[in-house]
Amino acid sequence: MGDWRRSTEEGSYGDLPPDVQGSISAYAERHQLGDLGADATFCAVTASERKKLFGKRGQTTSILVTPALLVWTVSEGNDDTTTGVKRSEVEISEFHSDLVDDTGLEVFGFVPIGASERGTAFIGLGSEAASRRLKEALGVETPTRT
Repeated sequence: MGDWRRSTEEGSYGDLPPDVQGSISAYAERHQLGDLGADATFCAVTASERKKLFGKRGQTTSILVTPALLVWTVSEGNDDTTTGVKRSEVEISEFHSDLVDDTGLEVFGFVPIGASERGTAFIGLGSEAASRRLKEALGVETPTRT
């Protein structure tokens, strides 16, 4: 088992906490993206917990998919950080590594919106059916492992 324990659930934009909705709205306004809540075709939340030497660290990642965008907000303590990408400017694949035991998505391309160079982002996911449906909503193929 990896350092992170993750659990992903499907929901709706309206189910997200008001501070997360506010962070997403502010991000959308800053980048002139329109009403992301109204445009959302899929929404999920991943709760992540990491064991540390002296206690645990927790964070929540709220993920929003529209036909043109992938937007996620990482909430840790009182801090909400929203990032978005134009789906046409990135490649999204299932994360895999021989070095790290974790599950999620790897986003490669112009991350975040407006970036002048290509970069990579990781979005942690649990192993629940909601994660599979999120990958389907994004057109991510799940590789078969041998």
